[in-house]
Amino acid sequence: MWNAQDNGNELTDAAEAVLGMAGLIGPECCTALYHDPDLFTPVGEFPKTGPMWVLPPTVRSLQLAGTAPGAVPLIVGSYHLNYCSPTTRLAEAEWLTKWNDKWAKDGDRYVHYPALLGGDNNSYPVVGTPGDPALPVLEEIRDEPHRAHRSYLGADAVRRMDDRPDDTLRAAGLQDVARHLVASTGDTSAVAPTVDACDTRPQCAHRPDLRQQAAPARRPRGRGRRHEGPVRPPHGRGAPGPGQPHRDPQPPAHPGGVTDVHLAAGTAA
Repeated sequence: MWNAQDNGNELTDAAEAVLGMAGLIGPECCTALYHDPDLFTPVGEFPKTGPMWVLPPTVRSLQLAGTAPGAVPLIVGSYHLNYCSPTTRLAEAEWLTKWNDKWAKDGDRYVHYPALLGGDNNSYPVVGTPGDPALPVLEEIRDEPHRAHRSYLGADAVRRMDDRPDDTLRAAGLQDVARHLVASTGDTSAVAPTVDACDTRPQCAHRPDLRQQAAPARRPRGRGRRHEGPVRPPHGRGAPGPGQPHRDPQPPAHPGGVTDVHLAAGTAA
């Protein structure tokens, strides 16, 4: 979304017109969210997304149209994990888990907000579902920088392909929609690769990492915490100007892009 807010939000307005949706551009024009105003009503925004982001996410809350004014909203986020640093990616994934830890007091109980996150993990899902693409073999990747970008050095000094963001999100109750579809329907096409391999990365075909699972009921919190704020205009600081480097200056490892969607249902305690 570079330069989306230049010239009086020219690109933002054009995207809204093409999509027929209302948009919110996140900090530094790195990510964005769009919603159908006939289906959802914005309730709040979350500009403080944490200190670790190279490309800050966009997060807001939406209520389904027609629901009661006090109904629990859906937390929705768009994110893009760092493409070249597995250490930074892991920290960013850890910060994403906060969006599945939002609660509101409703009388004598605490209600857990449902969360839907979508973005680019720039890494791999944990293999284990029937039909999952195999992880690449590190030594067969001829693009040496890509080896470093998509792997990490374990405590045993063995380098492994990076699936830690997926593992972190799943541990926090943000589950894979594709896995859910395979488990519920048996249709393994849900986990088919969506990004092709190439000459220098012959085994790097992989897929969107899609999640959906109800979060388990949790014990009541000691006190209520409303995390909603008033609806504000987009809180981005603007795109880089002429002569300024972009936040992510290198081309993405997968030109087609990878979209990851994570969903956790709300619960009451």
